[in-house]
Amino acid sequence: MSNPDIFISLAYTLYVIAPAIRDELWLRAALLVNSFAFVVWGLWIDTSPVVVANALFGLVSLRQLHRAWQERRPVHLSEDAEAIYISLFDRMGRREFAQLWQIGHESANPGVITTLGEPVRELWVVIEGTANVELISGQRLERSGPTLIGEVTALSGRAAATATVTIDHGRLRYWSRSDLDALFAAKPNVEAHMLRGLSKLLAARMTDADKSRR
Repeated sequence: MSNPDIFISLAYTLYVIAPAIRDELWLRAALLVNSFAFVVWGLWIDTSPVVVANALFGLVSLRQLHRAWQERRPVHLSEDAEAIYISLFDRMGRREFAQLWQIGHESANPGVITTLGEPVRELWVVIEGTANVELISGQRLERSGPTLIGEVTALSGRAAATATVTIDHGRLRYWSRSDLDALFAAKPNVEAHMLRGLSKLLAARMTDADKSRR
């Protein structure tokens, strides 16, 4: 077998086995080697269209390989983010939560963050401090951090606040509705994991409330 035949044989072998590779990282690596083999073969036989087409395809494969490799890297969270993840978002993947955390904004001692009957435009997480909650019934409650405020109404985009919540002393992180919409549009899996986690949290709250009334 001549040298050009070695490269074209390698290229076609990878072309045949690539559909059977389920792991994306290895699939992208195989496609990159496939393109390289075609480029070498094209240079050897002096066929410019083959060289150009596979060089471009190789660049795309290299970019996708880098993305797949990046997604395999361990996700490191700050101390605050780690505590919030474990307490409130443990049903999300760490990578999805890191993407959510990154677009949030910090706030300290914000005062009133939701007003009864008014639209809720942010999702709030109390990192440290206590939220003073006044329900429509007039009942007053305290919720210590870490805790979520406005999760259902903020995500619905239409519902009004069911309580007035005030935090005079505390550290928070919040996400505007527009920030969440942009993230969910780009990363639908983040929204799916987040809603799954919030449903678990709300179910636990309802169970606790039911127990307290007994």
